[in-house]
Amino acid sequence: MRTVLAAVLAGGRTVYIPAGQYLLRTGVVQGGIYSNIVLAPGCPVVGDGIGKTFLLAGRSDCHPFGAVGLRDLSVSSLSVVRQPGADLSGQDAAKLALCTKVFFRDVESRDLMQGPQFYGCTDVVAVGCISRNCLLSGLGAVDLVDDRETWVGTDRVRFERCRVSGTQAPHYGFRVLGVSHDSLAHGVTLVDCVASDNAGAGIYVKCAQGVLLQRCRAVRNGQDGIALLGSQTCTVERCTALNNNTSQYRFGYMGISVGRSPELVGPCLDNVVRACRSGNSKPHVGQSYGYYEFDGAFHSTVTFNDFRGNVTRPAEYRPGTVHYGNKPRG
Repeated sequence: MRTVLAAVLAGGRTVYIPAGQYLLRTGVVQGGIYSNIVLAPGCPVVGDGIGKTFLLAGRSDCHPFGAVGLRDLSVSSLSVVRQPGADLSGQDAAKLALCTKVFFRDVESRDLMQGPQFYGCTDVVAVGCISRNCLLSGLGAVDLVDDRETWVGTDRVRFERCRVSGTQAPHYGFRVLGVSHDSLAHGVTLVDCVASDNAGAGIYVKCAQGVLLQRCRAVRNGQDGIALLGSQTCTVERCTALNNNTSQYRFGYMGISVGRSPELVGPCLDNVVRACRSGNSKPHVGQSYGYYEFDGAFHSTVTFNDFRGNVTRPAEYRPGTVHYGNKPRG
């Protein structure tokens, strides 16, 4: 592993990690992120494939991959897993902040705190990535402001054919988060992604603008299948939300929900839900409404969806919503 780390630090060429298991022991601080491997510009890290090249995360305070303010970063064809017996209290498979031109392909994250998280990053593509049994989020495009860091500017992030399952805390499979109604994450796209069997919401979008969810599936999640909160001009198209609310919360979670976030950060404006299927595969499984609008949802367009087969009602619309062509009519 020392040879691999030295090659990454040297930069300028592809670093190949052959099949096998590699224990990540030492860490480096770069830009405030403590990580085992600081990704280098123009230096792709390539393994032999998911389930063949294993990086074992052994330190609770250290992220396997990290970078701040860098560009032209790439990781592909490997698995990042927690070393048996190690504490997972601080491990994200990859923690990247304010980076641009980032490419992840066929990267598995398993039994960690979180899968890859991109904070304030632009021009990110993640294809075929898998997150299993992480404690919090599986994949995230996030703007962050706290006492230590200001990582904002998320834009043009694309998750394609990615899968997240088994998040253990009541958080989210995929998460897209801005800071507030005045500081929105922009331009995030999820295409052909699957969120299943997560304890919280399958796909959670909060304080974002221009998000596109296309042909995604949210199945058997503990809370909502797809949640749009405090977000604007987002489109949910040809998606499936099936058998969610597995937590059996007595007030019910929805297949697709739209509205103001619980923190009242701002309204949900001008969103489109089109040609989606949202229901239960058999009567009385648990998903309460196929589609539900909370207070703070304005000017939604909800058309040509199938909301049949939910426990309570097919759909609930706020005044002013344009809705037609849905089955059954809401």
